[in-house]
Amino acid sequence: MKAPVAETRALVWCPPPRAAAMRGVLDRCEVRVVAAGCSEVGRAAEAVAILGRAEGSGRSADRPLPEVFDDLRAALHRAEVDLVVLAEPGDFAAGGHDPDDVAAISAARHRGAKVVTLEPMPASLLQRVQETADEVAADAAESDAGRESVSLLEDAGVSLGPAGAGSASARAIHTTGQAAGLEAGGGWARFLPLFRLASSMRAAGDLLDAADATESQAVGRARAGRSGSGGGAGDVLALSIEIVGDPAFGSLGARLFDAADLAVHLLGLPESVDAGYVWHDRPRSVYPSPGDTLRGFDGDLTGHLRFADGRSACLFVSNRAGAGVWRRRLTAICERGTLCVGDDGLDWFDAMPDASAGMGQGGPAPAGPATGKGGGWERAVAEQLTRLLDPHVPPPQPTDYARVLAVTGAMLLSARTGEGESPSTLLRMAGRS
Repeated sequence: MKAPVAETRALVWCPPPRAAAMRGVLDRCEVRVVAAGCSEVGRAAEAVAILGRAEGSGRSADRPLPEVFDDLRAALHRAEVDLVVLAEPGDFAAGGHDPDDVAAISAARHRGAKVVTLEPMPASLLQRVQETADEVAADAAESDAGRESVSLLEDAGVSLGPAGAGSASARAIHTTGQAAGLEAGGGWARFLPLFRLASSMRAAGDLLDAADATESQAVGRARAGRSGSGGGAGDVLALSIEIVGDPAFGSLGARLFDAADLAVHLLGLPESVDAGYVWHDRPRSVYPSPGDTLRGFDGDLTGHLRFADGRSACLFVSNRAGAGVWRRRLTAICERGTLCVGDDGLDWFDAMPDASAGMGQGGPAPAGPATGKGGGWERAVAEQLTRLLDPHVPPPQPTDYARVLAVTGAMLLSARTGEGESPSTLLRMAGRS
């Protein structure tokens, strides 16, 4: 896969266990790793040695290994790069709106670097709410009314900053412009690979139109057929999304975020979710707890999503699928047939005996990279990374972080309580409904 530019200089932040897979991505792109490191103490040089062997790194006899960093914030401030790849960001941007983290991201963007992450950032609805609270505080802190509003938020238990950061008003003044700059730059980082943006899913867009993100959950519909197309799959009635992979390809949180992003994009916000979680590395309990954030947890998770208008979806995600395994699959039961989409292409099965009365076409329509073992994940990431670097490719529709994190948060909560949970309730509690 040829990148749209002759050479892209990159900072790659990746631990040694994931470095070989990341190297597979770089081998498919014209990307030269000039700086690298990881958050694991004492292992930065090991990660750099693996990443520096990438064919795409452009190394020659007179070109040294990438510069080694053991502090991501310092790397973001100092590395002269065009691209930042955060394969595993560690504790970076793991909490609220940390001004040091925001400043580091802003410094990299100020030098023209694009920033991508393979792990969700932000990683929870609470973190998203804290960022929003910071934006409000920053805009209002210099006025008397703003200081009063900040004080009321503090009295209500809403944290606008880490302990010891001083008063909320002082911190809001300090971060004035940072929050707005973070949003203007596209948030913390562009998450990839998103199944929604795979070439096969883009091809499926001719059959399915996504639910309008501004519609309420009761009327959000997966509309079929674009205007004037003379056909379409009809409304989506039920769907399943399966995303499973090797631990080297990312956390379970990354797989869940990807699946929830596609479900929300196609169907809108579910009325309730019911989830179950399995963690392989500890004794079984009735309701094993996955925590309340998408950052850094492993295992398997299943979920059932119910919608107010009677539709239904099920999600199956895992990062324990075995060495080299990568599989993403959507099966959508529609009014006029069944659509099956994977990274390797799509199939349409018309429900009508006479295909000409329905879609006019049936059977397989190959598109996109192959799946399974042997580089499916590397191809999926490289495809989206190449499109990101191509200045002629328009930016995709952004992720609706509030709704997606409400769904993932409700699923994690359901896995802890053993009960159905409501994403809308979480949004109301967060003041985002």
